[in-house]
Order: sequence, then structure tokens, then C-alpha cells
Amino acid sequence: MVIGVLGAVEPLLHALRASESERARGDAALALYHLSLIPSNRTRLVKAGAVGILLSMVRSGDSVSRILLVLCNVAACPDGKGAMLEGNAVGILVGKLREGGDEAARENCVAVLLTLCQGNLRFRGLASEVGAEEVLKEVEESGNARVKEKVGKILEAIRGGGESEFGGNVEAREWNRMMEASGLSRTQFQGGQNGGFACSSQF
Repeated sequence: MVIGVLGAVEPLLHALRASESERARGDAALALYHLSLIPSNRTRLVKAGAVGILLSMVRSGDSVSRILLVLCNVAACPDGKGAMLEGNAVGILVGKLREGGDEAARENCVAVLLTLCQGNLRFRGLASEVGAEEVLKEVEESGNARVKEKVGKILEAIRGGGESEFGGNVEAREWNRMMEASGLSRTQFQGGQNGGFACSSQF
């Protein structure tokens, strides 16, 4: 995506963090989501310090569902996963699950944790340190079928089970489910409106 090469990441992160307009922050989050779909832009986001900014916003509860969609993409690249693990992403996400909150945000938290646990032995230790297994069991009991499936895979990784598959068509299905849970269809992500959040025209 050319706009990523042209230096859009930093201004969008600034708008996401500093804008007083909820709609502007929503636009910035959607634009960053689109940029993060391109693997090379995920590295740009990491180099621009996006991980710390995004995790801080998750902790504060600002635009959580949409921020989590960006983080899930960033976690899919090695640099992003490493930066998130260094930035206490596991603790922050488990803490957010412990707080409760709306169903979409909880499901997206679980989805990010699922991405982080793929092929990463360090995740198991970090999850143990923050008491993730107990929290995830509670989420599994109260969650819908999609959440139960994702949590089951994470618990398997924490307990030392085999790696879960997360490629190709499975990944596409996960994204569709996450967008539906956030109240955003693929069409709305590409240029429509949802709940007062208008996707910027250039995206």
C-alpha cells in the first residue's frame, strides 16, 4: 500500500493518540487497520512505536475493539510479536479480559492472544505469570462458540499442547468473525460508516 511508504503511519498514530474527536480517532484506527493488512506496513508500525501507543489505548479503554484489530495484524509479524511481548501485551490483554467489558472487545482480546501464542514458547511463561489460564477459563465458560474455540487453542498452548493452525482460510475466517463481532462488515471497513465512525475516503 503506497500510503504506508509515503509516511502516513506517524500522522495516523498522532491522530489516534492526540485527537479530541472520537470520530477522528475512529478514522485513524480504521486507516491503521487497512495499513496493517500489508506485511511491510506492520514493520513500519513497530518502528514508529505503534505497539506502545496501541497497548496504552487498550489499557485506557479508548476505541478498544478497533485497536485490537490492528494489534492482531501487528502480532502476526515477528517484529510485532516480539515488541508486543516485550511491551507486556499478555498482561494488558489478560487484565482487560479480567475487567469484563463488551463482548466484541473480549473476543478481540482473545483473538490477539491467540495470534501471540502461535509458535512462541515465551508466551507460555508470560501467560503463567499473569494468571492467564484462570481468566481464560472464565471467559470460555461465558463466551460464545467462537470464543470457546479460540480460548481452547490458547489454553492448549499454555499447557504445552501442539501448535494450532492459523493460516490461509482459517485466518480469513478469524478476521471475518472479528469484524462481525465489532459490528463492522467488510464493506464498512472499506468505506462505509458504523456507529458514527467514518472511514477516511483515501482508505
